[in-house]
Amino acid sequence: MMIEANDLWKIYNQGKPNEVVALKKVTLKIKQGEFITVVGPSGSGKSTFLHLIGALDVPTRGKVIIDKKDISKLNENQLSKLRRRKVGFIFQAYNLIPSLDARENVMLPLIPMDMSYNRKVEKAEKMLKQVGLGHRMDHLPNQLSGGEQQRVAVARAFINNPEVILADEPTGELDTKTGAEIMNLMKEFNRKKKATVMVITHDISLEKYSDRVIRLKDGAVVVDRKR
Repeated sequence: MMIEANDLWKIYNQGKPNEVVALKKVTLKIKQGEFITVVGPSGSGKSTFLHLIGALDVPTRGKVIIDKKDISKLNENQLSKLRRRKVGFIFQAYNLIPSLDARENVMLPLIPMDMSYNRKVEKAEKMLKQVGLGHRMDHLPNQLSGGEQQRVAVARAFINNPEVILADEPTGELDTKTGAEIMNLMKEFNRKKKATVMVITHDISLEKYSDRVIRLKDGAVVVDRKR
């Protein structure tokens, strides 16, 4: 699935004295199967870029084209279906439901699917085993370490075999060893499933996992290079 950003701008409070230009003049193409690291300091526009690419937000100007569709022309139901079927999200804060155990959290993306409950459980358990949490399926998030919670978030992102994985600071709350394990899980998924992976980070050491590095500064692309 090709993703294109054409002259992408995101402006908050447009026309007001406190206007903020979060993203400007971003034009690039992302090919299926690329592993991309988007780096830059806080406030450089990294998370804004991820939200636009992931159809979580719409640009002020310009276009995001996903799978040959201009997302600005899609209604909310169509956007929801696109995100559910094509994109997996991994966030720094994990975004797990505290009252659900690991298995139930991983099953969440399967709820709208036309699939038996037992099949959903089977898929969630298989995915948890793949990320090394076969022994922690019944545990609530507060009973898991930060690394284990992030593994649950990774399993949830992978559960529908998405064509694109978008990860926002996925190692930001983790120690170096656990962060490397999470990055290796994403690299393995990228390699085996030919999925596109985009990692947003301020940590330039994560560039070594990628095929391509995009550097943002003040909302603009200042580096776009292959590794």
